[in-house]
Amino acid sequence: MRYFFINLVLSIFFILPDWLLKIIWPLKRQKIRNEYLDYQAATFIKIIDIFGYKIDTENFTNTERLRANLSRLKIKINEKTPNKYSVKNYSLDHADNVSVREYTPNKILSDKSMLYFHGGGYVLGSVETHHN
Repeated sequence: MRYFFINLVLSIFFILPDWLLKIIWPLKRQKIRNEYLDYQAATFIKIIDIFGYKIDTENFTNTERLRANLSRLKIKINEKTPNKYSVKNYSLDHADNVSVREYTPNKILSDKSMLYFHGGGYVLGSVETHHN
């Protein structure tokens, strides 16, 4: 129920236009690394800061700190992974140990497959942060 509520609030938050956010939550423009954040991003950072997810904005250029921030901010949508597929983990040794995760559905309904790259340029995120 908790994650349903979190998802509901986030879904509503991300469809709100900036002009409405400015009425509900007035903020001063926030600058990070000499760039101004758009109002929705600044509001989101302020909200997650209030709820105890501390973001280290001073060290956005430090890769290890970025990874630590991302891991701390990870909100598990499903505490328990649905039992609709099996999982195999691989490591591409010749590519600096890039982790790969294979998901195979228990009931195969098609001969189609999908390849998903989560983004992050092999710097941010991992198979763990994108599992659920």
